[in-house]
Amino acid sequence: MAQKRRRYPQESQGSNPQKIITRVEREFRKQLDKIQSNFIPYTRKAFGFLPKLGKPQIVSAGCHHEPTLTELAQVTGGRVVSLDQVTGYGQFDIAWLDQTLIQAGFVPAMMAMKKWLKPGGFAVIHDIALATAEKVMLIKRCGFSLRHQFALDQQKWHHLHDAPVRQLITDAKARLRTRAARSRLIESTERALETIQIQKGTDRSVYYVVQLDSAAPPTMKGSSS
Repeated sequence: MAQKRRRYPQESQGSNPQKIITRVEREFRKQLDKIQSNFIPYTRKAFGFLPKLGKPQIVSAGCHHEPTLTELAQVTGGRVVSLDQVTGYGQFDIAWLDQTLIQAGFVPAMMAMKKWLKPGGFAVIHDIALATAEKVMLIKRCGFSLRHQFALDQQKWHHLHDAPVRQLITDAKARLRTRAARSRLIESTERALETIQIQKGTDRSVYYVVQLDSAAPPTMKGSSS
C-alpha cells in the first residue's frame, strides 16, 4: 500500500548544514525502504515462476533493501549475496536485478548476468516498462529464454512508487531550507524520477523471468539498450 505523508519539522536557519543533510538523508533512506516494501508481493510473484532449486545461490544487483532480500531467501530457501561481494563468475543459480537497467543499459546488464550465472541459471528482472517488445527480442539475442513476464499498470505504479517518492522528495527538500544544505542523494533520486517521467511509456514497470541457455553465446556485438 502507498505510504502516508509524513510531516517533518523544518530545520532552523542556524543549524549546521552537514548535520541537517545527515539527518534528512537518514530519514530519506528509511522512507525509501518503506516504499520499496510495496513491491515485495510482486517480487514474490515473479520468483514463484522459478522451479524449485533446493538451496540456490542468488546474486542481487541494484537492490539493497533488506526486507526484500530476506523475502527472497525465504521464498527460495537459498542464500542471497550482493553484487559487490561477488569474487568469481559462473557460481550463481539466480540473478535478481531491480531497476538497475536504466543506468547500465539493458544489453550490458544482460551480458553481465551471463558471467554471474551457472549454465541454465535463472534471472528475475524488475525494469521500467519501456520498449518491452524490443527487450524481449534482446533477451533471446543475449542467450536467454523468456519464461514469463508481467507488468504493473500505470495506476499501480503511480500508487506504489511515483506518488510516495515525489512526496518524499518534496518533504525532504522543505527541510533543506538553507542553500548550503543540499543533498546529492535527494537530488539524484529526483533526477532519476524525472528521467523516467520524460520517457513515454515508463509510467509503469515490468518483471521478466528468464533462463540462461546452456549453450548461450559468450558475446553479442552490435546491440545497445
